[in-house]
Amino acid sequence: MPKYKPGDKVSLRKDLVYDQIYRMEDGDASDCVTHEMLKTAETLPFATIQGVATNGEYYLEEDNEYLWTDGMIEGLYTEVTT
Repeated sequence: MPKYKPGDKVSLRKDLVYDQIYRMEDGDASDCVTHEMLKTAETLPFATIQGVATNGEYYLEEDNEYLWTDGMIEGLYTEVTT
C-alpha cells in the first residue's frame, strides 16, 4: 500500500544524488534520479501526488514524466508560518 495518496502535498528531498537508486518503503520497487528530477526537487517547495503507478511509485502533478519513490520524498509538506 502506498504511503501517499493522490492530492497529498509532499516535500521532495533536497539531498538527492544523480543516478542514485531510491527505494519504496516496502522494498519492492526502486528508481534512480535524473538531472531533471534534481532540478524539480531543488526548485519546488512542495509537489502534489497526482497518481500512483501499479508498482506503488508516484506521479507528481508538477513532473508527470518521472516516477518518484518514498526514498525521494521527505514527507508530507507542512507550510511554515512566521
